[in-house]
Amino acid sequence: MSRLYLPIERFLASHTSVFVAVGEGEAALGRAALPGSDIIVVPNGVDTDFWRPDGPVAPRPPGRLIVCVGRLSRQKGQDIAIEALAKLGRRDVTIRLLGDGPARGELTELASALGVSDRVEFWGPVPDPDRHLRAADIVVVPSRWDGMSLALLEAMAVGTAIVATDVPGTEILGEAGVVIPIEDVGSLAAALAELLDADQRRQQLAAAARRASMNHSLTDSLSSLISVWEETMATTSRARPNETLRVDSIRNRPR
Repeated sequence: MSRLYLPIERFLASHTSVFVAVGEGEAALGRAALPGSDIIVVPNGVDTDFWRPDGPVAPRPPGRLIVCVGRLSRQKGQDIAIEALAKLGRRDVTIRLLGDGPARGELTELASALGVSDRVEFWGPVPDPDRHLRAADIVVVPSRWDGMSLALLEAMAVGTAIVATDVPGTEILGEAGVVIPIEDVGSLAAALAELLDADQRRQQLAAAARRASMNHSLTDSLSSLISVWEETMATTSRARPNETLRVDSIRNRPR
């Protein structure tokens, strides 16, 4: 849980019937920070009919393509991905960044300083990230902190090989991806180097990621959330008929 949000969540705890966490890791942080609060886990979900392996594919540069999706910010760790690209020292690898945000200028300067500007693509917000995920050889999710990342779920559902940092929510990958320590440029570079030329291994991870994503459908997530509302409303109305129900979501920061 972000330090910025912790005082807010503690204040809301005394006025909230139930908190909803999007993953077990996030729930554990919530229970530690908000002892005594009722915290229920409803994992994020993804539309596996839309986010699927078959479909349109975005253009690819020559060589290998690594894709990273998310707001350009310190939280999402794109700087770590750029540093790992430089550490790789390969001219045939490109990183494509999808999204925009306050760190764009810093990331552009970093790529220039490291001599990899020609291998870092800034696409900004795109209406069809699924096309780019299908084009990727590897998707990286290098967040410094997160809940259950929707970008991670979408990459899993599309069926791509994934390297992600060990933040709350990444536990859903299991053996279906490579999980590395947070802010560890060396580990990210090593994981990428190992996978880039291991076609069979990437295919195995991609298939496993797609299978794992089927346990996190959007329909199931919404159904569970509706059930939480219905049960909490019924309990609250019996116990405190004149009070207003409040349900809050524990989250680290907006996506």
